[in-house]
Amino acid sequence: MKPPISERHQDFLKELINVGIGQGAQALNEMTEYHVKMKVPELRVFDHTNIQEYYALYQQRRLAAVEMEFQSELNGAVKLIFPEESALKLVEFFTGEPAGPDSRAMSVSALSEIGNIVINSVVSEISGQLDLYVQYTVPRYVEESIDRIMDPLTRRPGFAVLMCHARFEVEELCVAGDLVLVFEIGHFETFSQKVEHFYQRMLEG
Repeated sequence: MKPPISERHQDFLKELINVGIGQGAQALNEMTEYHVKMKVPELRVFDHTNIQEYYALYQQRRLAAVEMEFQSELNGAVKLIFPEESALKLVEFFTGEPAGPDSRAMSVSALSEIGNIVINSVVSEISGQLDLYVQYTVPRYVEESIDRIMDPLTRRPGFAVLMCHARFEVEELCVAGDLVLVFEIGHFETFSQKVEHFYQRMLEG
């Protein structure tokens, strides 16, 4: 059974997430001398019936991710995931230093900061607009395969994944990653109801 979210809600959520990502980009602009643009051209929903389709996008690739768990009104996690080559490009661009084995601490610090800014901007926009109360853990940096990054929430049948393919554009640099929201399925239904309620309020003006 597919998670309960309609196509119109997906379009609405994409716009909501784009606002949050835009706020994250503005924060990154203020940290650097470069104009950072970020957008979400694609949003997809996965559950236990089709999650392997998502895993197949990154099969046999090592990834870098910043993740933050949340609980209370909703239980789940937010993850910002990059292919390793994209992560290295971002580190080199924002630090001005070549990324490599000798600069791992710098790379982890830079990606953690980028991820923290983007995740917090998106989560703040979503929770604020949908009137959600959630508590968050401190963001954590990991380097793993896609299935390990998505564990443990996707290990059980009762989950839903909202995948937002995000594109970073910084002058001549263009890299892409995924902003992923993982919910326990009951909490995804709560999330969908909140989206519908806010959507109807917007229609009513």
